[in-house]
Amino acid sequence: MGSYLGQLGQVLAGKSETDVDPKDKRFADAGWRESSWRKKLLQAYAVTGEELRRYIDTTSLSKRDKQRAQFVGTIYIDAISPSNTLMHPAAWR
Repeated sequence: MGSYLGQLGQVLAGKSETDVDPKDKRFADAGWRESSWRKKLLQAYAVTGEELRRYIDTTSLSKRDKQRAQFVGTIYIDAISPSNTLMHPAAWR
């Protein structure tokens, strides 16, 4: 949890280099990177996804249960994506 909060602090301070997968078409709109608050929202989303995956990998679950947890985690991360909200640059245009 400390690592996660530290990474979020870096995002808020504008010192994070974290970014979403460049192949993720949900964030292809340049508006995600042109606006500082949208960029921070995107980085916080990426940090949250990375931290959740890392946490699941470090648990003592069996390999099969880790795969299941990663699947559920991916669904959760996709559900909280900022591209699903009115923060999407296209929604503002």
